[in-house]
Amino acid sequence: MTLITLEELARSLCVAIGGGIAGQLVVAMPGSAIWLLPAGAAVAGCALTVPEIRAEVASTLPMLAAAGQRVRHALPGGQRRALPTSQAEDAPSTSSSAATHPANAAVPPSTSAAKGEQLIPTLESTPHRLIIGHTRGGKTTLMHHMATSWAQQGERVLVADPDAAPGLWPGCTVTGHGDDLESITRMLEEVKVEVAARRKARAQGTRQFPPLHLVIDEAQDVLPAIEGGLELFEDIARRGGKLNIRMTVGVQDKQVRTLGLQGKSEVLRNLQVADVLKNREGQRVAMIRDAETGQKISLAVPDLPNPERLIKPVEPLRGELKPGLMDYPRRDSGSCVNDALAQLIGRDPGLRSWIDGVEIPELAAQFGLRFINGTQLTMEDIVTPGPCAVCFTTGDGVGHVEYTTNPLALLQAMGNPGLLGMFRPGATSPTSKVAPDPDPLLAALLNTSVPSAAGRPETENPVSVSNPHVQRNENSHTQTRVTVTPERNGGGAVVKIFAQAMAGRSRGGPVRGRGLNMRQRRIRIAREQKAEVLRQAYAEARASGIPSFRKAYADLGGNRAEALAAWQAAAPPTKAASAKA
Repeated sequence: MTLITLEELARSLCVAIGGGIAGQLVVAMPGSAIWLLPAGAAVAGCALTVPEIRAEVASTLPMLAAAGQRVRHALPGGQRRALPTSQAEDAPSTSSSAATHPANAAVPPSTSAAKGEQLIPTLESTPHRLIIGHTRGGKTTLMHHMATSWAQQGERVLVADPDAAPGLWPGCTVTGHGDDLESITRMLEEVKVEVAARRKARAQGTRQFPPLHLVIDEAQDVLPAIEGGLELFEDIARRGGKLNIRMTVGVQDKQVRTLGLQGKSEVLRNLQVADVLKNREGQRVAMIRDAETGQKISLAVPDLPNPERLIKPVEPLRGELKPGLMDYPRRDSGSCVNDALAQLIGRDPGLRSWIDGVEIPELAAQFGLRFINGTQLTMEDIVTPGPCAVCFTTGDGVGHVEYTTNPLALLQAMGNPGLLGMFRPGATSPTSKVAPDPDPLLAALLNTSVPSAAGRPETENPVSVSNPHVQRNENSHTQTRVTVTPERNGGGAVVKIFAQAMAGRSRGGPVRGRGLNMRQRRIRIAREQKAEVLRQAYAEARASGIPSFRKAYADLGGNRAEALAAWQAAAPPTKAASAKA
């Protein structure tokens, strides 16, 4: 098991050897500057462990060789030491090629402009790939090109991108808009279910599976912050190829500690690693490391269109509540209206229309992946004729969903057959067949009485029911209201959802930023895991019969206050354990 990478080992050796020699020279020859030689060599060695610097150095070697050849020709006797004709012709040819084509001068001689067409097939030749690139280095552009190409071929593509924007990933199922880690977590849970299902089918003899692409951008911020994310990454990297589950991961560096893979660096051997960088002329190249041989080659990155051009903000629709609607507050207990709608969306194709770009956390959390299919609707397509009408708009942080259907179909979609017998078209108040304190959604559909939390008298035929909901975090909160209105003729019900994302209450407005939020979450998760390990250790120590906290603390250590709390909360030892101790 490899604990560190080769670059990290080389960097450590350079610091240890060069620093040791420099220290000895300082002691042996005080006042002399000779110690700068080994120190400079150590710094140069550390610099060469960075792939970008190695690429720059490698690009200058052909020019240095050509210059050295000219110097040797100018010296006396240089003609006798000249290279053979065939080799002498090759050297100037390489130099002139570098001078004539400066775009290729910063990459090894084996790289040519034509190899830009070889990069994509090379990356797609393996099930999994790791794309490395710093900010604005072209990493996301390359991943975007491959993902949208797979989607155009009819393959299923799941994208986890905390920087996703409306229309950025056409044809793909996208999660993570605005650092929405909850939606990414739900998507990874669906992937886990799919992995288990395919593994079970393979055990029964199935060998062919439709391709499933999992694309994770900014994985250094996403995977460590999601519970079970690293485990799923490792599982797919090792065994996902047999299930035709392909993974494309984008990171900003390949340090194992960045991905949280300390002690598991061998997992990266299952991925085709491509380090995307720019040379001095601004041309993007990809340093490819073969997953089997480990040999590095340099391939030019083709000129790809900027995916940012696909971002298209959705123009909002304007609307107001109809006059005369009566709102009833929603209880904290019982089934939620949004839950019923989420189930309905999963079964009714008419509700799977998505106006791309809606970023309302509450609605996205309730509807999940089933509500997103990347379809961009126009203003004329918003309201469709027939038994189902869907309306979803955004603008100034306001969203609006409208769905019209038959109440009986809504009850069926809710998966509660016991309530079907309660529905009687035309019934005014079947209170005898409704359980006490009915759900406002069902009460509205059944035209039953709903008591008001404000003490208002019961209404025999309530006009509407609203579901206020407030979701808060450190920086912002979202308020959602759901209104269910039965039609006057009893033939249907209208469900409306209004969601508004409001600014935070902190001075200066909300503090946004993926790095800060995710970093705080990782720190909190690590602290909770450490505290849980400490609690388990002290609980086991006390259960084993250790007589006092002082002795346990001397053996286990940790934060004294947390350790004492864990010791006091632990169950006392049994008599057998005490006697054994």
